[in-house]
Amino acid sequence: MESAKRILTEGSRLELSSKLESHLNSRARDIYRRSSDLCKNQVTQIDKITREYLLSEGIDLSEVCFVAVGSVGRGEALDASDIDLIPVLRSDKSFDLFSKHDQIIRELVSKKLGIKVSKGHDLTSSVCIHQLVDSESIGGDKDDSSSLTKRILILTEGAHAGGDFKLLDIRKKILEAYSENERTRGRHVLSLCNDLARYYRTLCIEYKAKVDIEGKDWCTRNLKLRHSRKLWYFSSMISVASLANSHPDGESSYVDGLLQSFELTPALRLFFSTDAGQHVYVGRALNRFAWFLGFMAEKKHRDELAKIVHANRYSIAIDNPFPMMKLNSDQMHSELIRIIESLDIYMKQRIYDWFLL
Repeated sequence: MESAKRILTEGSRLELSSKLESHLNSRARDIYRRSSDLCKNQVTQIDKITREYLLSEGIDLSEVCFVAVGSVGRGEALDASDIDLIPVLRSDKSFDLFSKHDQIIRELVSKKLGIKVSKGHDLTSSVCIHQLVDSESIGGDKDDSSSLTKRILILTEGAHAGGDFKLLDIRKKILEAYSENERTRGRHVLSLCNDLARYYRTLCIEYKAKVDIEGKDWCTRNLKLRHSRKLWYFSSMISVASLANSHPDGESSYVDGLLQSFELTPALRLFFSTDAGQHVYVGRALNRFAWFLGFMAEKKHRDELAKIVHANRYSIAIDNPFPMMKLNSDQMHSELIRIIESLDIYMKQRIYDWFLL
């Protein structure tokens, strides 16, 4: 695997993107470029909007970080994507001062960008940094689903979208909390591996129940699990295992490598964490994933998915794209399996032991 030191600069990121693009078809390259440009533009605009508001209200910018998670945080958003924001505050005092402005800021961003923005309920509600980094709570009785979700999202798929409290500093503190966790810290921060697996399994198990409760269409969530969430989880697994392979003693450079890897999109993370021997499979998998992103970007396709009844999901009909989309996810899955099969025995064993068994 390439050294993590190489992705510290914008130039080396562009070099990495260029290498990945050589393994993609032209349609996939276009989709990834469009999504990257859109996400960068959105976080820039959010930063401008929130900065102007906070300054007008006399709020210290160094006390708050707006973290964009979801498709924007992963660098996968296209025109149809909503914006999920989690404000992270540096102290209880700043949290209390910020609270009355939270909804106003979300509504302001939504109005100016013309995009639906999360209302800050539960999983995207504002949070104080100490709530994310209590090492005694990680994996303990006080560690509920909401805490786990915020911690993992901010660490592995967030983008800095406003405020001067740096996302990188927040991620460092979260990783330090995992490292200090007495339960399963180890030299390779195994408590993080536990939480990555726990969060992914929670997504897979709870999606249908949430659909029933919230009244959202099951099909869209199912296909997102089969594509977006699977790629996120797989790229995170490979990244952790690959860095552990190159840093067997788990020294500080291992943690630095994790921080750098988590700054990448899942697509780039997967490419960066694999060797030339796996890149043909990576390219094939990402071509399939790009096809999914392009499909979901069109409203007429999303409307078709929302109408599909679970019992009729395999019916052959011109207005039922589910069988085609499931086939696409199955083909992406097959390429991901080929990546695992091509890994050396030490990486393969870590993936099985830490994430899959």
